[in-house]
Amino acid sequence: MLLFLNTYSKKFNGLYQMIKSAKNIGFIFVLISITVLTGRFFLNSKNNFINTERTNIEIRTIYEKLKPLLDKAKLASDQGDNLKVINILKQINQKINILDDSELQKNIYRGKNLNAIAQNYQVIGYFKEAEDYYLKAAKVYLDIPFKENSQYVLENYLYLSNLYSEIEYYDRGIATLLIANNLIEEQIGKKIPESYIIAGEIGELYLDKGEFLSAEVFIEAAIKGLEELNINHEMKSKYQLELADLYIRQKKYIESEKLLSQLIKKKYYKNPSIFGLLTKVLLEQKRFDDAENMAISLLSENEKNYKNKINHYHPYLLANIAFIYDFQGLFYKSNPYHMRLVNPDYDISFLDNDFKISILNNAGFNFMSLGIYEPAEIFFKAALEANKIRFNKDHEKNIKTLSNLALFYAIRNEYNTSKDYGYRALTKFFETIQEKVQDLNIIERQKYLSESYLDVHLFPFALIEQDSSYKNLALFSRINYQGLLQDIENRQNRLKILDPEIKQLRNNLKLIESKLSSNKTLNSEKFRRELFSRKIELEKSLNVLLPKLNPIIYDADDIASVIPKDSLLIEYQKYDSAKKEPFKNLKPKEKYLALILSPDGNISSFDLGSAEVIESTIDAATKATKLKTNNALQKWREVSDLIIKPLTEEINQKDRLIISPDSALNKVAYSALGSPLSENLLNDDFQVNLITAGRDLLDINQANSHKSTMPIVIANPDFGKPKSNIRRFKNIKSDFYKRTETEILEYKLDLKGTSSQSWKLLPFSKLEGQDIKEIINAQLFMNEEAKASLIFENNISPKIIHIASHSFYHDAYYDSAIEDYNKNPLNRSGIVFAGANLNFENDNDDGFLTALEISRLDLRGTELFVVSGCESAMGDLRIGEGIYGLKRSIAVAGAQSSLLSLWNIRDDSTAIFMTSFYKRLKKGETKSEALYNTQRDFREGKIKSSNPELYDWSKPFYWAPFQLSGDWKSIEL
Repeated sequence: MLLFLNTYSKKFNGLYQMIKSAKNIGFIFVLISITVLTGRFFLNSKNNFINTERTNIEIRTIYEKLKPLLDKAKLASDQGDNLKVINILKQINQKINILDDSELQKNIYRGKNLNAIAQNYQVIGYFKEAEDYYLKAAKVYLDIPFKENSQYVLENYLYLSNLYSEIEYYDRGIATLLIANNLIEEQIGKKIPESYIIAGEIGELYLDKGEFLSAEVFIEAAIKGLEELNINHEMKSKYQLELADLYIRQKKYIESEKLLSQLIKKKYYKNPSIFGLLTKVLLEQKRFDDAENMAISLLSENEKNYKNKINHYHPYLLANIAFIYDFQGLFYKSNPYHMRLVNPDYDISFLDNDFKISILNNAGFNFMSLGIYEPAEIFFKAALEANKIRFNKDHEKNIKTLSNLALFYAIRNEYNTSKDYGYRALTKFFETIQEKVQDLNIIERQKYLSESYLDVHLFPFALIEQDSSYKNLALFSRINYQGLLQDIENRQNRLKILDPEIKQLRNNLKLIESKLSSNKTLNSEKFRRELFSRKIELEKSLNVLLPKLNPIIYDADDIASVIPKDSLLIEYQKYDSAKKEPFKNLKPKEKYLALILSPDGNISSFDLGSAEVIESTIDAATKATKLKTNNALQKWREVSDLIIKPLTEEINQKDRLIISPDSALNKVAYSALGSPLSENLLNDDFQVNLITAGRDLLDINQANSHKSTMPIVIANPDFGKPKSNIRRFKNIKSDFYKRTETEILEYKLDLKGTSSQSWKLLPFSKLEGQDIKEIINAQLFMNEEAKASLIFENNISPKIIHIASHSFYHDAYYDSAIEDYNKNPLNRSGIVFAGANLNFENDNDDGFLTALEISRLDLRGTELFVVSGCESAMGDLRIGEGIYGLKRSIAVAGAQSSLLSLWNIRDDSTAIFMTSFYKRLKKGETKSEALYNTQRDFREGKIKSSNPELYDWSKPFYWAPFQLSGDWKSIEL
């Protein structure tokens, strides 16, 4: 935990030094003026100056002298007249100045009084004035000894940071608390309870700010510190509740439920938030009956105890039940609870603003679902206006309301208004996602994105069926969502990092991931769990220190401007057509749609029909190809009839089709598709280029400014002969694991979960490597030299990387010891190198390079990355992110293009194929031309097997699996 705290101290060091060196603390912060619906009273009575404890002997005499004025202030406070309270407190300020008590006692009381004035200003929303008085109190406290009076000084800093939290100046609140923490360290020299309270409050600021990783670091530190001191259990419970909330936002439902259950057992359940959070946890786990029974029981108990009178907990319990029914689409059952909450006679004035706004928004959605439109519109707009007053701009808390209004007006056939709200919702959504996921570990990002916002991203696609003008909004959504996580990882990799600490963290992380992917640890659950925990810790620290990326939003014109002349961009999208009628609880009806963008900015959309039909046709074509049947090309023409032929009118007279596929369309052999214009294949009549996302064209259009080394070729690896085909015992004693004893572990020769007992030699890859070396003047590494460490440890960026070896992809988890780790498909795909069969012989290189390891490389100078191996283009299919495998990792690492295979390939034909491809590259053909011409030579019999009757290379099995993705231009060799 110290690693994280030190990291944050460094992060805020500049701001801290500026504050520390300022002569007049009143000029440290910019004064802020902002209006909200109502002020949020954040202090409980034990912290309020007017109700202060009156047992402090040193200042009791001052209290007695001021008692008449204090009693008047208390009476005004009870009547809710905060301005009158403020006037009385200002009179007290003047009277303190003329008292004959010690200057220390007067300063203490003067500071408390100034804080009280600030609190009252804050309650009524006079935030500039509140800040003024908090800062005046801070200035007064500079003149009192900190060590003996720390409680007063720290109280002031906590008040000020809370003000900054309310007006969403989170960084200033954090900096304020870090000053307080530094005072403790400098003046007291050890951790005290307030140290951990400060850490917890910083964590809450980060949680409010939406920086989940930072919040987690500080809140966990606060909980751990308070546990070690074994004091302040109420505060520890408070932070545990915040951590449970954080876990829910991160989709860690099991961890959240565990914390919430502990709090209930500790009788902390008086806080109504706990049940709202527990409800979310249960619903997300589809435990609907458990959630409903708990909510109804709590409401019944509350109404019995309070004899049906409104109390602080009652609105939360009503909203909880309404949420449970709405979540399941049981809108009629939830409506009575919404009706009670929005009834004018039901007093909710004491609730905080966020909860009031959620009541409005949820009620609006419920009424909309039931077709009661007028109140629905009123509630939505009231929620939007409330947030506008609070934030003065579209805020992430508006995403839900904006999306609801977009849907509302679509249902009412007011499409232009619907699209306006849709653009606002999507823009804020994309900004928020880009800000949020940077703090998450890699394996958590996809889960967070898909579970939080999938419907927000996809709603315009279904609406195209109602009004074609939604195609513009759908394309806006597509070009900003498709490949978004890949783009963020790529941008983070491209950050120019000079900080040696960040470089060291990156190197350590690479080492951990290398060991996690090693056979040496595959069957050692104990070691792997330790490694995985260390990996998570390193990722957190790295994410904290990395500079934050600014969100980038693209529109269609940005992309259209870089589409080559006589070309079209085709963006495919899989979506659920049933979403156009969201309140009918229809079964999913998945379809595909094509959006076409031309260089002049024109957008067209085409309904391609049933996803089930398209995907089954793709599977049939792939199966026929792998079986080498004579009708394989006809099967691919059937695929083309479904996904290309509907576009005929639009693509006619064009030269180039730039295709961004989605979901199962990533498995299509586009070189085998038939042309809709003739009996030719598609790429006979068009130049066909594949990219991950439309915005890739922006990078492709830019000249590569990164330096590269000479090409390298890795071929014919010596996989080695294992000493045992069954199992092997090994004594492991390693400083890395910090072991003092020797542990005897039993391993199976699983070889990354593959079914084969060993990797077989690839004799033709030797010829492939030798030929390509001569053609492109490359460094050649073969036999024992063909190591994974050549690329991984040296982190080189050659102009071309060509690897002729086995590659693999497994769609099942091969490691039950750390399921979360292997849910990441980048750990289940990779390339095989020298020594892979030796299992444990080499401590530094196990002979494998996973896709995750590749994604950690810096390959920005690499113009082409070729994996001449089986299924190297395969991976897990993810809507909006393409294929999670080698292809994605190569792009994340920064390589401009990749050439990979869709299925298992033969060693001999592949060697000849690749040699021909590089000869054409050397002649000056573009990458796409070299690929097309080589494929054509195969299918036309110009390049054929020495035994064509047995191995007919003209069949698509031999030439169609190779896919070029990314930059299609030529390479200077």
